[in-house]
Formats: sequence, C-alpha cells, structure tokens
Amino acid sequence: MRSVHALLLAAAIAAPAAQVVPVAASAAPAPGDHLGIQLLDAPVSGKDDPRAHIYIVDQLKTGTTITRHVRITNFSGERAAVSVYVAAASVSGGQFRFGADKARNDLTAWTILTPSATSIAPGAATEVTVRIAVPRRTTSGERYAVIWAQIASPPVTSGIRQINRVGVRIYLDIAGNQKPSDFSIGSITATRDKTGQPRITAQVHNTGGRAVDIAGTADLSDGPGGLRTDPSRTNATVTIGPGDTQQVSASFDKRLLGGPWLVTVKLASGTLHHSATATIRFPAAVGARVVVPVSQTKPGTPWLPWAGAGLALVLVLGCGAWVMRRKGPRHAA
Repeated sequence: MRSVHALLLAAAIAAPAAQVVPVAASAAPAPGDHLGIQLLDAPVSGKDDPRAHIYIVDQLKTGTTITRHVRITNFSGERAAVSVYVAAASVSGGQFRFGADKARNDLTAWTILTPSATSIAPGAATEVTVRIAVPRRTTSGERYAVIWAQIASPPVTSGIRQINRVGVRIYLDIAGNQKPSDFSIGSITATRDKTGQPRITAQVHNTGGRAVDIAGTADLSDGPGGLRTDPSRTNATVTIGPGDTQQVSASFDKRLLGGPWLVTVKLASGTLHHSATATIRFPAAVGARVVVPVSQTKPGTPWLPWAGAGLALVLVLGCGAWVMRRKGPRHAA
C-alpha cells in the first residue's frame, strides 16, 4: 500500500467561528503524487499563523456550526474517481495518530463533506465543502479527525488493491473551562549516541488545554575557548496532547568538544514561542547521559523553527584540522 501523504504541522488557536480568510496556495506536488489537497480558508485570528493555513483548527462553543473548504487536485494522467471522507484521529506518544480506515468519533459524526465522491479530470480540481456542527449538549475538550481524499484501484485476483490518499487534519476544541494553548521546556539531557554523536534532549510539557506541535532549534555557545555552533534543527515535529510530556532532540558534530557549553533551545508551536538555556557537558562515554535543569525559560520573539537552521557546526576543514567560529565581532567578507 502506498504510504499516506499528509500535510505537516498543526495549529492550536482560539478563533471566531464565522470569520474566515483565504489561505496561501499549496506547494507543488511531489513526483509520483496522484492527488493533492489544500485548505482554502482559515479563521481570521489565525491569518498570521502558518499552521492555521494547512489544517482546520478552531475553538467553538456548543451549538456552533462552521464551514470550511478544501480543494482536491488530480495530478495523474487519467480521470480519477475520488472518495472523500472524514476519519477519527488521536494524539498520543508524541504523534498525531490516524485511525484505521473510517474509524469514528464525536468529530466525524459532526462533520459533513459535500460532495463525498467525485470524478476529477486529469490536471483538474474539485472544491469540497466541510461543515462541522457541534451539538448543543456535548462535553468540552479537544477532538481530532482527518479529511481524506482517496483513489482506490480495483482489487486484483489476490484481493489486494492500491490506495492513494491525502488528508487535512482537524483540531477542534469545544470551549469550556479550557486553558489557552501553551507549553514549557523542562530539563535538558546531554548524551552521546551509539555512534558517539553529541545530542541534547529537552523535556517539553504541554501546559495548555490544546494539542501543540513542537519543533525548533538548539545551539551551543560559550564553549571551550569561546567556541559556538550554528543552530541545529530538532529531529522531528512532536505532537503533544494537553497535560502530556514528550522529548525533543537535536544532534551536533561528532568532533564537538565535551564542554562546558551554554545550550539554548528555541521551540515553537505556531505563534507560541519559548526558549530555555542550561550549562551542559557532553559525557565522554557512549550511552552516558547528564541531566541538567534549565536556568531560564521565557516566551520568545516570533521566529520560524526552520529559519536560520544550517549545519550543526561551522567547520573549516584542511590539513586534518577543523576550526569552529569564536565569539566576537562579525565582519562581512
């Protein structure tokens, strides 16, 4: 079966249900993709939040109905019969988890897609209306689902068929006594993995009332002789449910000195930004670990987790030696 092609990043915002704005065009399809899917509108309050432009994210009162739209594009060379449906999802273990096939939950029961099946010519697109109606009597809390667009080939003699599908996640919070979205950075662990590569791992706790998707960078400064590194991106985007704690890691060059270093971790979930610092030493032994509390955690200025992230270290290689950039005035070349 073809692996699922799904959009990245999620949002956690509270927004008026009735006011929406158009969102930016989606990226070009990857080679071999048969279908593409794009969210066409987002809450006004989320217009400056890049996450709100790719997922349906809202906070609603009971008895409220919202309407959103998605565009499905056929990138294949032949007409495609496309089914459109909504399936349950959940958040656990640092991941947004898709339910099996057409799994059901509260949110799938509240969601109506029009049309639910369509035939799309090669290179053409169809718009699907998404209507979510929250009952007047329901409990507060966040629900998750995915809108899937799917092409399925006829089953072969063995009963196996190929399925190609793309999706848009839904993060819907039913307003109650919910806390606003937020997270905090806890202790930082310095380790060397089995290959000897230095790694830092930060504990991240979701202190708010909605799921957050965490990604960012880590950099080292104030090292031996004033050495410093460029920001290193975290290993993956981690989805954390309310009240849950997960780990976010970043790796550095094997030739990095043990320290001490001042590590600065900058993490974001949409427009939420926090940073934390700690003084660490990387252990010499493979598999060893050193856990230190953060000395500072604070809201950061807006930044994109991928902006400015380059190589883990700035290296100048030659004659068997390497040199790292030192602190001090920086001059244009």
